[in-house]
Amino acid sequence: IESVLGQDVPGLRLLTCDNASEDGTAQVVDRYGGRDPRVVYHRHPADIGATANFQWGMDAVETEHFLLLSDDDALLPGVLARAVGALRAHPQAAMFCGASVVYDARTGEHRVRPQRGWEEGLHAAGEHVARILEHHFLWTGVVFHVRVREALGRFQPVPLVDVLYLAM
Repeated sequence: IESVLGQDVPGLRLLTCDNASEDGTAQVVDRYGGRDPRVVYHRHPADIGATANFQWGMDAVETEHFLLLSDDDALLPGVLARAVGALRAHPQAAMFCGASVVYDARTGEHRVRPQRGWEEGLHAAGEHVARILEHHFLWTGVVFHVRVREALGRFQPVPLVDVLYLAM
């Protein structure tokens, strides 16, 4: 939450979609929401599954750009300003793909995804798919333009839905 609220972008909104957890999520989010109106909280009355929960959150997007983060994800400083700036500089672009650092708390090791082969710049639709699959790109490193959600429609409830969404 703090890594998102620390981003310097106008119109920022942080929506927490609680999938009927019993871990104190409501209390944590309430502490932030009580002092920051950009924080919005929604709790499902029953567990609807991860894919449906992500879909619910995407359906609730009210901003021009969005990204999906899980409860153990954090953003590096300035990443949203860079992403939104790039998307506005290239209005034809549908998404900004940034690298993600994956940290393994059990081993203390980290790695960057994608590793090699990702070229900075504007890529035509479809050209990025092979690289996304080859380098195990993570959607937590992607800021989407809302038109992607509108063009692709609902998630398919299948394994690797995140990879399919990036590739479409």
